[in-house]
Amino acid sequence: MHGLDHEEDIRLWKGKVEVYQPVFSTKHTWHLVRTVAIKKQWYGVVSFPLATPKYSIHTWLAVQDRLATCDRLVKWYAQVETACLLCNHTMETRNHLFFECSYYEEIWRGLAGRIMGARYTNNWDSLVLLLAAGDWDWDKITCFILRYLL
Repeated sequence: MHGLDHEEDIRLWKGKVEVYQPVFSTKHTWHLVRTVAIKKQWYGVVSFPLATPKYSIHTWLAVQDRLATCDRLVKWYAQVETACLLCNHTMETRNHLFFECSYYEEIWRGLAGRIMGARYTNNWDSLVLLLAAGDWDWDKITCFILRYLL
């Protein structure tokens, strides 16, 4: 048998520390394989308690300007019509699609105008910064409503 013993094989998992353990931990494995990054300033705008995952993913894409808007599509397909389908005035961009288009701005003003009061804005970047800052005096319900509306 040349040095082999007849003990049963056991599984060992490498945990957070350099010690092998008999118990597998998904949490520890996740932390070992992922790249840890600093949370973005806008994290709370996208991910908040009671957020709907489908909407959070869409907002995450919008914040990173990764939506399939005409300004991005034209880079791959030159034949794409770039005008906004609703107002037909300007190129459809993320900022135009979210609130600069007269059609969408009217909807946004109707939904958020009274809630935001003097802080009302229809500028995408300003709105994300405002909601991410968290230094406003709105109550938790108002903050939730605004994040959910976005």
